[in-house]
Amino acid sequence: MKQLLLLVLLCFLSCDYFEKPTTEEQTETTTKTDTENAVDISVTQMWEDYTVANPNEATSERPESWFFHNNKADADRLGKLVAAGKKQAGSGLYIWYEEASAPLPESGTKHIITDFDGKALAIIETRKVDTIPFNKITAEYASLDMGTDEQPLEKWKKAHSDFFTMALAESNDTFLEDMLVVCEYFETIWPRIAPEIPQNSVSLTLKKARFTTTSLPKELTVVMYNTTAAPIMTGLHYSIDCLKDSAWKPMVPDMVFNDIGYGIDQNGSQPFVIDLLREQISYKTGTYRISKSYLDENYSKTHKQYPVYAQFEIE
Repeated sequence: MKQLLLLVLLCFLSCDYFEKPTTEEQTETTTKTDTENAVDISVTQMWEDYTVANPNEATSERPESWFFHNNKADADRLGKLVAAGKKQAGSGLYIWYEEASAPLPESGTKHIITDFDGKALAIIETRKVDTIPFNKITAEYASLDMGTDEQPLEKWKKAHSDFFTMALAESNDTFLEDMLVVCEYFETIWPRIAPEIPQNSVSLTLKKARFTTTSLPKELTVVMYNTTAAPIMTGLHYSIDCLKDSAWKPMVPDMVFNDIGYGIDQNGSQPFVIDLLREQISYKTGTYRISKSYLDENYSKTHKQYPVYAQFEIE
């Protein structure tokens, strides 16, 4: 029974995934080399590319690889959503972990996501795990799981209730609306996803914009992009705000450190390392933003400074 439960558990994390067998004819005498040869070369190559770009991971063992769902169309579709950074969560019933005596997913665990044919698409890393009743799932979480902003909660409930009902029926169990769901938040960490840069404007971007209270670093790097037709000027100054009661409240005043002027040409960019002042600010779950300002070529006449923001979430 536990083997069946564990199989069901592994079959579904966000609209069920199956790890594709390497061969239907493997025996107990299969060697490690045979198993490794069954893994598509793209999986090994993706992990090598990742470790070259992240030398601290060079000695880490290659993560397990698998694909979502149990058919080619859905496996390929969901894999592409993960690779694009749109699908960033997966769900399974808590009862399956409990009955199979299986541990919950752990923060920091990496996996290589493939298409149905085993071709590597992305590397993900678990960021946070929650247990939430099915009927308490929010639209925000459903959007992360389904990879869409179009009626995410309705789609999530339909897809997951159908699967949970079918899977539970196999063991003569009944799906209930208050059953606990294990919600696994993950992040696509490879390949690097290029930010969408607005055209004909000045913008501020963050490579990563979702953290937990424990994973929030001491510093973040923001990049200011100038896609206007004229150069701009900015400096090191910045401020950090928190969204409270539908209004932005400053956490610290505008920070200036012997300000240096940086010119950013048209279609140019400039990165800035932002100290999050962890010693001064007690970060809690919520929405925050880093604020900077710039001057355009008409500043000598208008004396106007224009703000730009990069928003991030703490879950």
